[in-house]
Amino acid sequence: MLRSAIAKKDNINHAEITALTQRVSWWFRKIGLDFKPYDLRHAWAIRAHILGVPIKAAADNLGHSVQVHTQTYQRWFSLDMRKLAINQALSKRNEVDLIREENAKLRMENDKLKLEIEKLKMEMVYKQS
Repeated sequence: MLRSAIAKKDNINHAEITALTQRVSWWFRKIGLDFKPYDLRHAWAIRAHILGVPIKAAADNLGHSVQVHTQTYQRWFSLDMRKLAINQALSKRNEVDLIREENAKLRMENDKLKLEIEKLKMEMVYKQS
């Protein structure tokens, strides 16, 4: 499906895509990579899931429907993968909470310093008079 989408969009024919795929596969073997270029699609689909990329966006990026995406990649979303995704989401939430707390503390410190500056200004005015 992706091949046909690329071919239509970029006016590339099936033979050119196949030739390119074969050259990339040959290069992967030559440099000693122990996986195929096509494996990168699967890895990206799983990583997109872990990162919280919406399924529609991930499916569109891979050139297929949400249904095909789910059927193809759902089996790779093991319990460990789901736990990782949840922990990452919770970690991001915790980071946001920490940033909010730090922001509130900095605002309070800023307000305190503003009051201190005003107090010093008033003391200088008082001393000059």
